[in-house]
Parts: sequence; structure tokens; C-alpha cells
Amino acid sequence: IGAWSGEVGHVTRDGRSFPTLMSAVMLKDDEGRPYALAAVAIDITQLKTAQEALAASEAKYRSFFNQVLVGMEVVDAATGRIVLANGEAARMFGFQSPAAMIGIAPMDYILPEDQPWVDRQWAEVLADTERHEVSTAKARTEDGRTIWVTASASSFEYEGRPSSLVWIL
Repeated sequence: IGAWSGEVGHVTRDGRSFPTLMSAVMLKDDEGRPYALAAVAIDITQLKTAQEALAASEAKYRSFFNQVLVGMEVVDAATGRIVLANGEAARMFGFQSPAAMIGIAPMDYILPEDQPWVDRQWAEVLADTERHEVSTAKARTEDGRTIWVTASASSFEYEGRPSSLVWIL
């Protein structure tokens, strides 16, 4: 093959180790015999530090999202479907787990008599990222109960897609 690329640890003269991204290629003469190895290494310490900080930040966010005592859903603006939910939302709406809520349209919870004005408010929130409406409506749960919910939504981007963050009491 004659070429390779990957992460390699290096050590400075003072003994400190640091990560690099290295690419190497075998140089061959006219008869195809190797005569040298050419390699380039780039210090990726800052990249690794940034990746670790991002992972720690994501872990904090996940912990908060999953532990908060308020139902929370992330709803994809284009599909109107839940892409992320927490345990409290699952409990409120009678689901076995947050994963069971993925792909559900939260508007399906709203009783038919409340759907027109909730739809209007939702559209207004999606159109105006500064708008934060708080609404109270009757909802139907997965296990058949009818409950009153107070909810608010705000627009934001989730995994590169326009979405709404919905909190529910």
C-alpha cells in the first residue's frame, strides 16, 4: 500500500507526551523498491482538549435534561415530531421511556377542541425566535388519562435542524 495516516503519540525532549495526527508515505525508486519514508505530524493537543471539553459539556447538558423535574421535549420544526424527550415528559404522558416518545407528534396529545389555537401559537413561536408563549390545555396521555398541562416552547437549532424546545408542567 505504501501510505498510512492516524493518531500517534509523541514525546518532547523534556518527557511530555502529546498527540499528533500523522501521515506517512513510502517513497520508492524507479524499480519499486522503498528507499525512504516521508511523514508529517501535526500536534492535535488543542483539538483533543476541545473535544474533551465538548464531551464534558454535553454530559452536563444530558444530565440536566434527564434529571430536571419538568417535562422537556425537542420537536423537529419540519416534521412536528419529537426527536428527544426526558424521563419526566415520558412519565407525564404515560410512556414507558423517553425513547418511546421519539417520532410522536406532540400535537396528537392535545384534545381536538384545543388543537386550532395551540397550532396557531406553535406556528407563531416557530416564526419568531424571540417569542415564548405559555399555554394551558387539556392533553390525552398514552395510557388514556386526560390531564391539564402548562407548556411553553422556544425555537432553537438541534443537530443542525430548526426545532422547538418544549417544557411541560
